[in-house]
Amino acid sequence: MEVSVHPIVLLSIVDHYNRIASQTNKRVVGALLGEKVGNKLEVTNCYAIPYDEDAEDNQIWFLDDLFHREMLQLFHRVSSREHFVGWYSTGSSLLAHDMRIHDLFTHDASDPLYLLVDIQSGSPFLPLSAYVCRNNDGEKVFKHVNYNIGYLEAEAIGVEHLLRDILQFKHLPMAAQVEKKVSALDAFKRCMHEVLEYMNLVVEGKLPLNQQINMMIQEIFCILPNSEDKQLITAVNERMNDFYLSLFISSLVRSVTACHRLIDNLIEYHEDGKAIEHEKPKAVVLAEGEGEVPHAGTTAESA
Repeated sequence: MEVSVHPIVLLSIVDHYNRIASQTNKRVVGALLGEKVGNKLEVTNCYAIPYDEDAEDNQIWFLDDLFHREMLQLFHRVSSREHFVGWYSTGSSLLAHDMRIHDLFTHDASDPLYLLVDIQSGSPFLPLSAYVCRNNDGEKVFKHVNYNIGYLEAEAIGVEHLLRDILQFKHLPMAAQVEKKVSALDAFKRCMHEVLEYMNLVVEGKLPLNQQINMMIQEIFCILPNSEDKQLITAVNERMNDFYLSLFISSLVRSVTACHRLIDNLIEYHEDGKAIEHEKPKAVVLAEGEGEVPHAGTTAESA
């Protein structure tokens, strides 16, 4: 099965979690809508379902099935192409009673999809897992399926504007930018290790040869530039020198600006000190003069 999840679904799940369970350890549950054509499944929409479970015993849970039926009918009226294709839940791992919830949704779809989203994950990878139910020697088990993030042109424009607005209000310092680049390179390194392990297992005969995977790996290596090319090395060095020059100039500008602020503060401090020194003698003279002035009553008596 080829599963494609649209960005609006992920944003809706995050919004559902932030509204209901962001301050608690509870999880949220909802329904997935989309269209299935042959072996391809497009998840294009979703909605929340009231759900609660016992904090001490998660085998005790409640899901509002009546609300789910009413919402499904309303969505059918709005968009007849979107059908119920599965359900989602938040959390870091599968729970024992997830299969019971999954069986409840089999009345609406013959082979529903289960999306598990780890909202609080700190992994650089997308914290999303997709599962379907399969029989294993008479026992129902969840089987992991691959997925990709698909989007329409309108969705791509909306996500681009959303990210642009977020970046306008979030100015990352240089250390944070470097940390993100290091995290991305670390994720790339782990992916390359997985590819290397797969190739070693194929060479050892522990895994069957998959021509499609080999073609994808070959395409990746064809895209990579030749690191021994002199022109590429020269271009990279020039780009790095330009980057270091801009950093050096910006550091000089910050230093000069700091010096100007220091000088302005010193000048302002000296001017304030001189003003205070000029005001003190005037106040003393005025006080002494007021003490020598005779009172009107005393003058009249002496007269």
